[in-house]
Amino acid sequence: MRKRIFSVLLALVLCLGLMPVMALGAEHADTDVAYAVADGSLWFRPDTGEIVECEKTVTEAVIPAEIDGVAVTVIRYDAFHDCNRLTSVEIPETVTSIYRDPADRDAFPMFKCASLESITVSPDNTAFASEDGVLYSKDMTALVRYPAAIEGGYVIPESVTAIEDMAFYGCRRLTEVTIPEGVTAIGESAFCRCSGFTEITIPEGVTAIGDSAFAACTGLTEVTIPEGVTSIGISAFAQCSGLTSVTIPESATDIRAQAFAYCTGLTEVTIPSGVTAIEGSLFYGCGSLASVTIPVGVTTVEGYAFSECRGLTDVYYGGTEEQWGEIEIKSGNDRLTGAEIHFTDPAPVDPDPPVDPDPPVEPENPFDDVPEGTWYTDAVLWAVAKEITNGTSETTFSPDRGCT
Repeated sequence: MRKRIFSVLLALVLCLGLMPVMALGAEHADTDVAYAVADGSLWFRPDTGEIVECEKTVTEAVIPAEIDGVAVTVIRYDAFHDCNRLTSVEIPETVTSIYRDPADRDAFPMFKCASLESITVSPDNTAFASEDGVLYSKDMTALVRYPAAIEGGYVIPESVTAIEDMAFYGCRRLTEVTIPEGVTAIGESAFCRCSGFTEITIPEGVTAIGDSAFAACTGLTEVTIPEGVTSIGISAFAQCSGLTSVTIPESATDIRAQAFAYCTGLTEVTIPSGVTAIEGSLFYGCGSLASVTIPVGVTTVEGYAFSECRGLTDVYYGGTEEQWGEIEIKSGNDRLTGAEIHFTDPAPVDPDPPVDPDPPVEPENPFDDVPEGTWYTDAVLWAVAKEITNGTSETTFSPDRGCT
């Protein structure tokens, strides 16, 4: 019963982690001003210069540079949350910030609007830019937000080095994406709930994959994480139910909790040799996982790391049975301990084998009448080396003469 309750709680935690909690929009202050746009209004807060909310009926939002003589400089991160009739947004030159409190773990994805096709930025804006309806930093090095309603594949420009948090969140119509080699950071929930693509190539320059970066990408069937990635975030690939194959590089030393939880199609996995702790619920609910390779350096398996891995039959451990017994395996890992453990106990190899100080020397053949390759050549040379015979002269053995 406890395991069933834990399973339900973990599923809830994953869902809440992948989908920001629902809340009402910003409460209107008495001084907030309504600004009319297509099919509704934007709400503006003059004392801070913020757009704080967009009415859900709005279909097109052209944000002005100023409202009632006050410059519009900030768009709240959640101002357009769930405006699902919204198809386009135009950002003026005065906006310098799309504000999100870094400490707010439950922040909404920016412009989470199911029908949004285009985000356009004034060319005079000093903080942001747009290209083909996609929002970027001014210098085009950071991809900030991709509209959810754009269909098909997308090639990210070569100038981009960072994919911001939630940049592609919920882009279910995205069928493929090409990430340039210059990208070094993939933010939290960057591709979360992008269920339309089947594979992704992560560039070799990436060193960290953010929390929930590819979570709930249910169409994803295989992924190769390149050498150089050292950290894989919490729930990074959780709920990728179509994932059958994942290659984790040796460079990865920090694989966070729930990183592959509920990857129900995953059949085998090799944990890199630098990993020392298998974190909690790491493979929780991976019902098809049949084999796992665990390195000798692992000292701890946290709670429920392999819980509900009903297909797990074989564990390949890089050490001895004695070393396996020293690992701290916490509760909820009955599927791991109940599998067949295959131990690796190679015979010790002497790094400095003894050297014979007097290696045997092949004797030279002094006899002209004992040619190489005859049936008796080796026997004659052996007899001479053992000083059993010296031949009939220094250069003849006379093999055809009788023995006396």
